[in-house]
Amino acid sequence: RGPQGTLFGRNTIGGAVNLVSAMPTNDLSGRAKVTFGRFDQLTGSAAVNLPLVQDIQPARVSFAMNRRSGFSRDYVTGHRFDNEDNMGARAVFRWTPSEPLEFILSADWSNQDIEGNGTQCLLVNPAAGALFLFDRASVAQGFGTFRAACLATTVNGPRAVNTGGRTAQFSEDGAEQTGGSLTATWSVNDSLSLKSI
Repeated sequence: RGPQGTLFGRNTIGGAVNLVSAMPTNDLSGRAKVTFGRFDQLTGSAAVNLPLVQDIQPARVSFAMNRRSGFSRDYVTGHRFDNEDNMGARAVFRWTPSEPLEFILSADWSNQDIEGNGTQCLLVNPAAGALFLFDRASVAQGFGTFRAACLATTVNGPRAVNTGGRTAQFSEDGAEQTGGSLTATWSVNDSLSLKSI
């Protein structure tokens, strides 16, 4: 079982995983990574470490993005669903005015804008006319649209979607978030330190 401290592992049953972001160092360094894929996928990340004031005030700035066109396509309007459009950035400043005292200021930003999932009509019982799985856009248009949606899925491919021209009614997920924190640490001696978060 994991540690049951006040700030980490509290009330956990099977332990906890602690992920710690990289802190600024006094070395000038950086990294970058870019990945390309199908459906116009572009994934990238970059980080740079800047020693603004040597041994006193280093900073670290990082950025990440993930963009991809949708897998599913409305065969009537051409609009795509199941896309990805995520971006995020983070900046950390570390200030050490004296050896036992350290301040860490962190700010972050993230943005998400996706078109939602494309749902499909998959099966209609031709004898009873009963619908087992269907695309939700057809619900408001009446039962006759169910059979047409299923037939169109067969003709246009497994990723074809019929929204009846009402693209806006499909779920869209968008969110923008910002955050910040300030941590102060005073190292009293080698075995004792006080921290304010």
